[in-house]
Amino acid sequence: MEKLLTATEAAELLGLTRSALYMAIQRREMPVLRLGQRRIRFRASDLEKILQAQAPVERERKAG
Repeated sequence: MEKLLTATEAAELLGLTRSALYMAIQRREMPVLRLGQRRIRFRASDLEKILQAQAPVERERKAG
């Protein structure tokens, strides 16, 4: 079974505040699993894909 992360864990992994994470969810930029009306979780594999996609952009910023 795949590991599921809380909003706090996901925000920490991505280097975001919880507020920024929730804003990304509202903009539908963040994949999320809804467990009922209030509980949400994030797949670790989805967050890893986001981090991998950001890595080239960060290297370009540092080089530029």
